[in-house]
Amino acid sequence: MLNPSRGVFGSADKIPVAPSGILAGVYSRTDSARPGGVYDPPAGIDKGRMFGVLGFETDEVLEERKRDLVYPKRINPLTTGPGLPRYIDGSRTLKGDGNFPYV
Repeated sequence: MLNPSRGVFGSADKIPVAPSGILAGVYSRTDSARPGGVYDPPAGIDKGRMFGVLGFETDEVLEERKRDLVYPKRINPLTTGPGLPRYIDGSRTLKGDGNFPYV
């Protein structure tokens, strides 16, 4: 749940990889979008969509009660749902107050 990896293309098998690369891509895509750009959070079904993700390493990301455990700790879960793309569900940082509490 805390490290949901994704599969990659070009292999007969799916290879789990860390989500950091795809998250950086989502942040970049959101920052360069107009209107909004850096003022729009890279999260949610539309702006936080992770293109090219084949799946998650575990199905725990699909369980809302599991996601509800990490979100109050300021960890943004990666998830999906029936008929939905895979996406970043939250834009918080580990900093709870002051400057930059959100991505």
